Amino acid sequence: MSVVNCLVQPRAGVVHVMTDGAAYLLSGILTSIEQKCFALPTLSAAVASTGAYGISLHFAAEIGRLFSTFDDAVENAPEIMPVLYRNFEATSGREFSESQLFFAGWLQKEDRPAAFAMLCTGDEKSERWQSLTAGLDWAPFTLRELDCAGSPAPTAEECAAAGLFFGDDVEKLSPTTLLHLMEIQRRRLGGMARSARNHLFGHVGAAGRSEPRATRDAGEEAAQGSAESGRAIMADSNITVSNLAASSGIGHILLNWSFDDPNARGIEQCRLDAVELWAATTNDRGPDDALLATKIDEGRDKAAHMALTQGAIFYYWIRPRNKARFYGEWYPLSPTGGVVGTTQADGGAWTPFTPIITSSLGALGSIIVGSDNRFKVIGKTCLFRITPFITDNGTGSGQLVITASALPIPAGGTSPGYVLIGARGLAGSYTSLLGIVVNNSGFQLTLVKYDGTYPGATGAGYVMDGSYEVA
Repeated sequence: MSVVNCLVQPRAGVVHVMTDGAAYLLSGILTSIEQKCFALPTLSAAVASTGAYGISLHFAAEIGRLFSTFDDAVENAPEIMPVLYRNFEATSGREFSESQLFFAGWLQKEDRPAAFAMLCTGDEKSERWQSLTAGLDWAPFTLRELDCAGSPAPTAEECAAAGLFFGDDVEKLSPTTLLHLMEIQRRRLGGMARSARNHLFGHVGAAGRSEPRATRDAGEEAAQGSAESGRAIMADSNITVSNLAASSGIGHILLNWSFDDPNARGIEQCRLDAVELWAATTNDRGPDDALLATKIDEGRDKAAHMALTQGAIFYYWIRPRNKARFYGEWYPLSPTGGVVGTTQADGGAWTPFTPIITSSLGALGSIIVGSDNRFKVIGKTCLFRITPFITDNGTGSGQLVITASALPIPAGGTSPGYVLIGARGLAGSYTSLLGIVVNNSGFQLTLVKYDGTYPGATGAGYVMDGSYEVA
């Protein structure tokens, strides 16, 4: 049994829609449970239908794509729906795809909720459809407005027998009236086998007053599309994405963003499938029908743009996609408001420098600073190598202290930043030195052995490699 029931209550500012969820053969054998009512939040509307499998989703997807308001969909439905119906009939391969379509939503021009129904059929009609519509003075693809209606419609006698009385004011009816009505419809055998009479899987929806999609001028759109603000609304769900940010790397750019999926525990088709990442070499995404940007990757809250050259610059946009393949608005919204990202330079050539090496206690007798002292900066990281050789330790003890005015100032000020130094003795032995990097009017590195003891001695030499964060 396929049913759609509607209840419009203008004073309350709401229209209720209830459908079953059963897919079955004409013999009455249940084959699956499916969604037959689809919300179109950007239109403040919902679409449902009886008839062929999948036709509700087809109608909903196309209506959501073609129209920006419920008013537009209602006004143009008689011209557009025959085309959409023929497209479905051609792509589905069905000989007969007759259905009854229901629109429900908010009419912005009249500032009220409304529901409409339409018969959709081709030139050739199945015997079953001819039987169902016999005697109806209702031309295909013409709209009829509803206040409280059900399809198939039970008789007044059937309603009275079940204790259901509508009265003369639909505003006084409870939405549970639709459930009572569906139970009456369930009991009707119609042309179905008796084995199908218990196949009832209800889905209730309510469409109330909603803010219409705002009309933005270029300035407003650019502001909404900035990297710090703005949200993208899913075309056919309430999933949102925001806060796109790019992080530089060597040969790559990492992107991350935020998303909110209220449907995570709801209907499967409405859940987030992925967020697509698009990139362009200029800050111009282009129009949707002639995109200049290229899809790079996709993910839920992060993605990466890989295999890039040094110093590459790209502009990025994202858009969410749900499992029914509905797309959301671009974020940033502006086609020329992309979030910029760059790859890090590899630091280029190493820069030689001459360190000053002392001990924290006593004094070193003599030391050779070596000829392979060098550094390079990559992003916020400074890599360095220091190659001291102590020819005479003298009275040195405590820690080795290395300063170098040529090296960048460390982050953290005078607060110590700990670094692990990989050191190779000149005699070929390896050890680990613990270093404390501070900004003491410039770069200062204080060194001890891994066990906290003094690393200096007459004849001791090291090749030390380390790194620290640049201020």
